[in-house]
Amino acid sequence: MNKYLYNRNFGCRFKEIIENGYNALIIENEKIRASIYINKGLDIYEFVYKPLDIDFMWKSPVVLDGDRKTPFTKEWILGNFLDVYEGGWQDILPNIANPTNYKGAGFGFHGELYSLTWKYNVIENNPEEVRLRFFTRMERSPLTVSKEFIIKSNQPILEITETINNEADEEFEFMWGQHPAIGQPFLDENCVIDVPPASKAKTHNQKLSENEIIPLGVEFEWPYIVNSKNEKIDASKVMSAESKTGHIIYLEDISDGWYGITNLKKKIGFGLKWDKNIYKHLWMWQIYRGSFGYPWYGRTYNIALEPWSSVPDDFDTVRNKGNCLKLLADTSLTVKYSAIVYETENRIKGFGTNYEPI
Repeated sequence: MNKYLYNRNFGCRFKEIIENGYNALIIENEKIRASIYINKGLDIYEFVYKPLDIDFMWKSPVVLDGDRKTPFTKEWILGNFLDVYEGGWQDILPNIANPTNYKGAGFGFHGELYSLTWKYNVIENNPEEVRLRFFTRMERSPLTVSKEFIIKSNQPILEITETINNEADEEFEFMWGQHPAIGQPFLDENCVIDVPPASKAKTHNQKLSENEIIPLGVEFEWPYIVNSKNEKIDASKVMSAESKTGHIIYLEDISDGWYGITNLKKKIGFGLKWDKNIYKHLWMWQIYRGSFGYPWYGRTYNIALEPWSSVPDDFDTVRNKGNCLKLLADTSLTVKYSAIVYETENRIKGFGTNYEPI
């Protein structure tokens, strides 16, 4: 056995690499491997369950090039997020969708945190546990953000504790959410989505696909939606790539903070568990090769189940309703969330205290 524990190849461990011209870090144990871009928003671009060699993270058609020196031909009207969106998992702050001008600062689609560079310190580094603390200071927002990533030996779980601090001498409002996109080879029509009860289920009021088959802007009793042909659609069942459609659904005021996406044929699932006092709502972005034109051109098959602080997705609307998160001067807010891999051949009803599926 390698006795040089600082340079080990077993148990919990981490290492820095260069990936597509970006500084990246791999953190892993016997069960999982997570790969993270350090100087691109701390994106988790890979989350692999080693026993089955399955990466849950969706890969978009965008190929990143950290050595690119030339500008894009013309900035997209909403910002540059989609030009550099490789898929995977982003931390979205301080707004979700439409650009906004808040306190004189312009924010584009999905805010600004996704583009920033992070630094990190090593808190624990041994075969039983690795704990890394990442931190960054935002540019247009007066916020600092820190994250602790924790893995433990033989546990298929990545635990994250995140803290936002307001450095301003005034109140700052924001929307905040997690954006993990799930794709092939895990994702297919054998997958089901399990979620806790919510006070309201609603379809988004904006068309996502030319072949959208569910009505826009309607409330329904999860998981069944009735379409214009009076057909009942079970929204908890992932559609095939051949369906050529796409839609967005959101659940308001969920009763608990978790979800599970289970592939009943592969008998494996990806779950997320979080503090519902911060992320009270769940967005479901589902693209079944039905989004045409820029940026997907009908090529993409993925879903993203996103815990969010607010609905709908427009910052100005949410702020006018008084539903943004708020930090007073020199105060902070902390949330904990965990990515979980589990093996089962059944649907689930949540996660226990040790992250086991119920």
